[in-house]
Amino acid sequence: MPVAKRMPWKSFKEKHKSCTACDLCKERSKVLLYRGAWDADVLFIDESPNNFADAVGTVMGDSYGQLLDHILEQSNLSSKSIGYSYLVCCKSEGSPKKPEIKACSSRFMQMIHAVRPKVVVGLGKQSYAGLMVALDPERYQIHQMAHPGVIMRAGDVQQHVMKSKSLGLMNDINYWLDENDG
Repeated sequence: MPVAKRMPWKSFKEKHKSCTACDLCKERSKVLLYRGAWDADVLFIDESPNNFADAVGTVMGDSYGQLLDHILEQSNLSSKSIGYSYLVCCKSEGSPKKPEIKACSSRFMQMIHAVRPKVVVGLGKQSYAGLMVALDPERYQIHQMAHPGVIMRAGDVQQHVMKSKSLGLMNDINYWLDENDG
């Protein structure tokens, strides 16, 4: 069965940059769609942009994204192609609500089909739960990682443990990618 042609990044961006599918569009500065390699092996998914990411206009462009980048730099996974996005691409106060997630689901699935990641990592419980509903676990390796914000707010010992577990997950993913390449 032939594989459908990958949607180019410019076409995807043009199609979704002015989204008004839900009320979150009224409060955002910009639709934050994606950062990283458009053909990423590993795709990290957060729930939605926070106020800082929205203000700077960069996906995971906040201290949480910096911590995730730091963890990736410490792992062997940093040499793989990486992408970052959200279940919902407009900032929300707290976790996005079901109608907002549903309104953004078409965009999310178009992104998944265009990027074709081998591994998808939910940052935190809510993102992971959303991925388990949206994606077929038979087709994608789906993992959950502690949200970088939770890691940052943890005490020193707990923070060290969560960083170590996250680094271990990155190394496990790297090993799986190496074993299943080809």
